[in-house]
Amino acid sequence: VRSACNACHQFKIRCSGGEPCQPCRDSMFLCTYSPGRRLGRPKGSKNKRTLMQGQQNNPKQKQP
Repeated sequence: VRSACNACHQFKIRCSGGEPCQPCRDSMFLCTYSPGRRLGRPKGSKNKRTLMQGQQNNPKQKQP
């Protein structure tokens, strides 16, 4: 969960983090929280890239 509610995030104001937060309570906004986006490299992307490089360096041998 990100630290600012949706309304504070949209209006770029400091969120107190409560439910409802102080700015939403004062302005009578609907105070809702959305899950935050994951930052950084997607999980497992390094392993997939390493695996693909290994397959290119060691092609399969043909069986008779």
